[in-house]
Amino acid sequence: MPSYQLHLASIAGVDDGPSLIAAVKEYAAGQTAVVDNYVVLSVDGGERAVTMDLAYCTAKKITILRPSSGDKSTSKSPDLGMDVGQVGVAVPLTIAICTSAGRLKTCGPGVRSLEMANGFLAGALAWPVLSNPIAVDIEKAIDHLVANTERTMIRAASVSDYSHNSYMIGGYAPKFLDSQHGLDFAHEYIEAMKSVSVQFAGPSGKVRLKLTGSASFSFSCHEDDRPYVEGILTRLAGWKS
Repeated sequence: MPSYQLHLASIAGVDDGPSLIAAVKEYAAGQTAVVDNYVVLSVDGGERAVTMDLAYCTAKKITILRPSSGDKSTSKSPDLGMDVGQVGVAVPLTIAICTSAGRLKTCGPGVRSLEMANGFLAGALAWPVLSNPIAVDIEKAIDHLVANTERTMIRAASVSDYSHNSYMIGGYAPKFLDSQHGLDFAHEYIEAMKSVSVQFAGPSGKVRLKLTGSASFSFSCHEDDRPYVEGILTRLAGWKS
C-alpha cells in the first residue's frame, strides 16, 4: 500500500483567492530555479480555495571520491582522493488553502512542510500570513474512529511514562493483538500517550494511520481510498469535510 502524509493548520491573512493566485503567477514569471528556493509548478483555484504545487530546492554538499593524481600505483586498489561538491535537491510540496475558512493543508515532507508553506507565502510572496498547526485530542480521535469506521483496531502505542511496577517507570511502546486490549490501554494511559497506530477498514482495503497530538498524519491505504481517509482526518482536526 502506498504511504501518504497530510498536515493541517489554521491560517489568517489569506482571504482573497484571486489576488493570491495572481501573486503566485507573478512570482512564477520571474522565478529562477538556480536562485530561488521555491519553484512554482502549477497554481489553480478561485475565490474560496487555492491549490499550488511547488518544488522546494536546496543544495546539498556531497563527497566525491576520485583516483588521486601522481605516481602510478602498483597495488590492486588505487589510491583515492576526495572532492567536495554540491547536488541540487528538489522536494515536492502541495499547498491547498481554503480562503473562506482559514485552512491550510500540505502534502509534503513531514510537518516541516507547513513551515515551507509559510516560508513561501510570508517570505517569497511577502503576504502577511499567520499559520498555526492544529492540535488533536488523541482520545477523542480514537473514539471518533471507533464510532465511524469499520473494524477499528489499536495496533500499537507509545507512552512517555509507564509504571511497570512500583520500582520502574519509563517509556513503553507495546503492540496489541486484541482490539479491546489496545483500546483499554489507550484510554488508561491517554495522558502520557505520545502516539497511537490505528488500523481500520476502508472502501478498498485496510487503512493504517498514526495519530499524534497534532494534525500531522501519516497513513497508508489503497490509492483509491485516499480521498476517503483525508475526509476522516480533516474531521479529526475539527473541520467539516
